[in-house]
Amino acid sequence: MGIRQWLRGLLCPAPSAPPWITAPAPGGPCQHITFINHSTQVTPAQFQACVAVLQVQVDRDFAPVWGVYATVDALPGGWPISILDASDVPGALGYHDVDPTGTPFGRVFVETSQLQSVSWQSVASHELLELLADPFVFGAAPGPGGTFWALEVGDPVEDVRYTINGIEVSDFATPAWFSGIPSAGPFDAQHAVQAAHQITFGGYASVFQNGAWAQIPGGRLNVDAAYQRHRP
Repeated sequence: MGIRQWLRGLLCPAPSAPPWITAPAPGGPCQHITFINHSTQVTPAQFQACVAVLQVQVDRDFAPVWGVYATVDALPGGWPISILDASDVPGALGYHDVDPTGTPFGRVFVETSQLQSVSWQSVASHELLELLADPFVFGAAPGPGGTFWALEVGDPVEDVRYTINGIEVSDFATPAWFSGIPSAGPFDAQHAVQAAHQITFGGYASVFQNGAWAQIPGGRLNVDAAYQRHRP
């Protein structure tokens, strides 16, 4: 398995970006994300309110830190994130991947999230931000001891959430969390961790070491299957 030190991130250059991020930037300077509501549990008003809040989160919180900009709406033509009722992966609240044509996509499962007392809006936020940071699911940052850390920005702090306009969204790790370069941080948007590669109790990280990917949980014995990612 080859590891590419390739971080999708910089669709639009940001002066504060750490030097270890590169910018292949397919798709132009700003990405388009299309949310699609297929859920019987989510009303049009709830759906529209969530999409609007996610645009705020990208513009206000995520883009200034990661240099990744996106238009988030329900108009056709963007990378799709579907809001569905029941999961097509046992236990999964949501995930992002790449379809056979090479198009990144995401899925969010409302009923499955509700069964685990997690808001579907925070799952939508989690998958959106991870889709923007690593749309092709092979980004990795070098770490100590020859390790590589998967560029999944929501996973290390996935149990931390905050609200925008009364709607819950997901915390996310910053470039400083992945870099391992001595830094004062912040290491995540909500200041839940205080060092690079630190994981909250309910979070986890995917690390390549000793020739294989491993899941490192923050404190639970079993990593939450809702967000586990298979790395090729």
